[in-house]
Amino acid sequence: MSIPKYGPPSSLAFFTYCCLQYLSKNNGGSNAYTSSSNTNYHFRVSPSALPGALERFSAFFHSPLFAPSCTTRELNAVDSEHKKNHQADPWRIFQLNKTLSKVGHSWSKFGTGNRTTLTAAGREAKANGKLNETSLSNGNNFTTSKEPSPIPSRMPSPTPSGSSANSELDADGGSIGRETRRRLMEWWSKEYCASRMHLCVIGRGMPSFRARCLLFKRPSESPQYLANIVSRLFSPIPNRGQDPLPLIHEHPFGPNEMGVSHLFFSFSCGYSPTEHV
Repeated sequence: MSIPKYGPPSSLAFFTYCCLQYLSKNNGGSNAYTSSSNTNYHFRVSPSALPGALERFSAFFHSPLFAPSCTTRELNAVDSEHKKNHQADPWRIFQLNKTLSKVGHSWSKFGTGNRTTLTAAGREAKANGKLNETSLSNGNNFTTSKEPSPIPSRMPSPTPSGSSANSELDADGGSIGRETRRRLMEWWSKEYCASRMHLCVIGRGMPSFRARCLLFKRPSESPQYLANIVSRLFSPIPNRGQDPLPLIHEHPFGPNEMGVSHLFFSFSCGYSPTEHV
């Protein structure tokens, strides 16, 4: 899935031009993070390039690529970042805090993710014989679970050789990788809902920017101009009628967890005792 005028979705050039290259050519950059309650995508770019950047940014939410090889690379990136955090005390304390919370509470779950946890459902499906393990050497569509996804793939995975049709070393992650991608698309089709999203755009129409534009004699943008761009570009994001994100009212620490002092030590940086209550 893509913006047609920027080229085929299978090309790396499409992704690079639409995102990284466009921002870097216009003095910009981007990043993203997932906090305890939301996922935040953000970018910065020169004011003159803002409409083009918003066009590319909006496409991520209404027409994401979900390219098989990109899904595998993202899994590897998450896994690499998790391994990087192994020796970071703030991440250790964060996970320890979750581990010491009430058993079964949502807060007690694994706080980030790695390749093992993100492919667990696919591995379980394979172990239980719920994946089609047919050879793909004849060019058939990629492997999925025996229960079809509500969103069929618009782009088949690269066809591996018959001897490695289900290897996780394949570009698309083999049968487990394809099942992980199917579940990712299924989750997106249910949970990525316009009513759950919030967008903030800061342009030259904002009061602080307007004063600067007057000072340097540059054209400013009215808030209505920015609103019209946003309305046109982000309206294709479907509103799936999902309820607002649920609030967790139960406290993660009950009577058995409160009032207990834990003393732990970080051995990677020498003797550094830290008290955690």
